[in-house]
Amino acid sequence: MNQVAIAGIRGSYSESAASEYFAGEVEIIECSTFEGVFGALKTGLAKYAVIPVRNSIVGEIASTASLMRKNRPEVVDHLEHKVEHVLAAVQGATFEQIESVRSHAEALLQCSNFFLANPRLEKVTGFDTASSVRSIVIADLPQYAAVCSERAAKIYGANVLRRNIANKNSNSTTFAVVRNWGK
Repeated sequence: MNQVAIAGIRGSYSESAASEYFAGEVEIIECSTFEGVFGALKTGLAKYAVIPVRNSIVGEIASTASLMRKNRPEVVDHLEHKVEHVLAAVQGATFEQIESVRSHAEALLQCSNFFLANPRLEKVTGFDTASSVRSIVIADLPQYAAVCSERAAKIYGANVLRRNIANKNSNSTTFAVVRNWGK
């Protein structure tokens, strides 16, 4: 079983990409920051990490690019993973009730046209897409929504209000599969 560090939780695109790459033979190490991912590699808690490095809409993922340059892990492979953003809210909420939308900063950028078309919606940066939808469901407030995957919405019991809200339907993120270079 491969121990793989990701920044995020179950239902995040990183978790989905890691499971895809390692064909399900993976123990996911959930980290609360990208710095934590590199820490898990350095300490040996994880043998591999799956790091988002580029998105087809917004380009280089700035928050990870600098950490990749700083830490210089051994890159084993790259994986292009399809990203299909949805707008999800608590059960029973309607689109008209939504006042603010939480998600990872990069996911919000990937949906900039949706927000331009809906200027009343406040964008709130969250840690990742999956934890954003989970927090919305836990709060159980119908005026909040999240940008996430349909899978994350299902895992955390959210209702999908809009599908395909990214600027392009062919949205994808390239993930670097990196190895613990110190062990």
